[in-house]
Amino acid sequence: MKKSTKEMNPKTVKELMKEAQDLRTELAMLQIERKVKPQKDTNLTMKKRKKLAVILTLINQKELTVETK
Repeated sequence: MKKSTKEMNPKTVKELMKEAQDLRTELAMLQIERKVKPQKDTNLTMKKRKKLAVILTLINQKELTVETK
């Protein structure tokens, strides 16, 4: 995850929020598709959830640093 945090750190809060919303949409679609047909990569939803958690953590950190300044 360290690598993905370095990639996302220079992005703004708005860009991160947009990416988080896109990931939430993808996760919802994956859950629906999983009911219809099994996935080849069964760990895909877990990877997306972890990426979403990293993005939300970065958003929270950036908002807290702006508030404290």
